[in-house]
Amino acid sequence: MDTLPLGPKWQSTVLQVEGYLTTDPIRLFWRDAVEVIASLFGDPIFGTDMMFDPIEVTTHLGREYSEWFSAKEAHRIQVCFSGVLNLYMGTER
Repeated sequence: MDTLPLGPKWQSTVLQVEGYLTTDPIRLFWRDAVEVIASLFGDPIFGTDMMFDPIEVTTHLGREYSEWFSAKEAHRIQVCFSGVLNLYMGTER
Protein backbone atom coordinates (compact mmCIF):
# COMPACT_ATOMS: atom_id res chain seq x y z
CA MET A 1 0.00 0.00 0.00
CA ASP A 2 2.88 2.39 0.67
CA THR A 3 3.98 2.25 -2.98
CA LEU A 4 0.58 3.31 -4.37
CA PRO A 5 0.37 6.92 -5.56
CA LEU A 6 -1.59 9.12 -3.19
CA GLY A 7 -3.39 11.21 -5.79
CA PRO A 8 -4.97 14.61 -5.15
CA LYS A 9 -5.67 15.51 -1.56
CA TRP A 10 -9.20 15.90 -0.25
CA GLN A 11 -10.08 19.40 0.85
CA SER A 12 -13.04 20.68 2.81
CA THR A 13 -14.95 23.91 3.03
CA VAL A 14 -17.58 24.85 5.57
CA LEU A 15 -20.64 26.28 3.85
CA GLN A 16 -22.67 28.97 5.52
CA VAL A 17 -25.91 30.08 3.92
CA GLU A 18 -27.27 33.37 5.16
CA GLY A 19 -30.70 32.94 6.71
CA TYR A 20 -30.40 29.17 7.23
CA LEU A 21 -29.22 27.94 10.62
CA THR A 22 -28.04 24.36 11.07
CA THR A 23 -27.22 22.43 14.22
CA ASP A 24 -24.03 21.09 12.60
CA PRO A 25 -21.85 22.85 10.07
CA ILE A 26 -22.37 21.94 6.42
CA ARG A 27 -19.04 20.66 5.17
CA LEU A 28 -18.30 20.24 1.48
CA PHE A 29 -15.52 17.75 0.67
CA TRP A 30 -13.83 18.18 -2.71
CA ARG A 31 -10.71 17.67 -4.77
CA ASP A 32 -9.07 20.07 -7.21
CA ALA A 33 -10.32 19.04 -10.68
CA VAL A 34 -7.04 19.94 -12.41
CA GLU A 35 -5.08 17.81 -9.95
CA VAL A 36 -7.51 14.90 -10.46
CA ILE A 37 -7.13 15.08 -14.25
CA ALA A 38 -3.34 15.34 -14.00
CA SER A 39 -3.33 12.35 -11.64
CA LEU A 40 -5.44 10.24 -14.02
CA PHE A 41 -3.33 11.12 -17.07
CA GLY A 42 -0.15 10.44 -15.13
CA ASP A 43 -1.32 7.04 -13.90
CA PRO A 44 0.10 4.27 -16.11
CA ILE A 45 -2.99 2.14 -15.46
CA PHE A 46 -5.49 4.71 -16.82
CA GLY A 47 -3.41 7.19 -18.82
CA THR A 48 -3.04 5.09 -21.97
CA ASP A 49 -6.61 3.77 -22.04
CA MET A 50 -8.62 6.98 -21.84
CA MET A 51 -11.11 7.53 -24.64
CA PHE A 52 -12.02 10.97 -25.97
CA ASP A 53 -13.49 10.25 -29.39
CA PRO A 54 -17.23 9.72 -29.72
CA ILE A 55 -18.20 6.25 -30.89
CA GLU A 56 -21.25 4.94 -32.70
CA VAL A 57 -22.17 1.32 -32.05
CA THR A 58 -24.79 -0.17 -34.35
CA THR A 59 -26.28 -3.64 -33.99
CA HIS A 60 -28.98 -5.42 -35.97
CA LEU A 61 -31.49 -3.78 -33.59
CA GLY A 62 -30.25 -0.24 -34.27
CA ARG A 63 -27.98 2.18 -32.50
CA GLU A 64 -26.70 1.16 -29.08
CA TYR A 65 -26.27 3.70 -26.29
CA SER A 66 -24.12 2.23 -23.54
CA GLU A 67 -21.97 5.09 -22.29
CA TRP A 68 -21.66 8.84 -22.66
CA PHE A 69 -19.30 8.67 -25.66
CA SER A 70 -21.94 6.72 -27.60
CA ALA A 71 -24.58 9.42 -27.04
CA LYS A 72 -25.68 11.82 -29.75
CA GLU A 73 -24.66 14.76 -27.55
CA ALA A 74 -21.03 13.57 -27.52
CA HIS A 75 -21.02 13.63 -31.34
CA ARG A 76 -22.67 17.05 -31.43
CA ILE A 77 -20.15 18.56 -29.00
CA GLN A 78 -17.20 16.97 -30.83
CA VAL A 79 -18.31 18.40 -34.18
CA CYS A 80 -19.14 21.81 -32.71
CA PHE A 81 -15.89 22.10 -30.75
CA SER A 82 -13.85 20.84 -33.70
CA GLY A 83 -15.33 23.54 -35.91
CA VAL A 84 -14.65 26.27 -33.37
CA LEU A 85 -11.09 25.03 -32.83
CA ASN A 86 -10.44 24.97 -36.59
CA LEU A 87 -11.68 28.55 -36.90
CA TYR A 88 -9.53 29.64 -33.96
CA MET A 89 -6.42 27.89 -35.27
CA GLY A 90 -7.06 29.05 -38.83
CA THR A 91 -7.11 25.56 -40.31
CA GLU A 92 -9.66 23.48 -42.13
CA ARG A 93 -9.93 19.72 -42.29
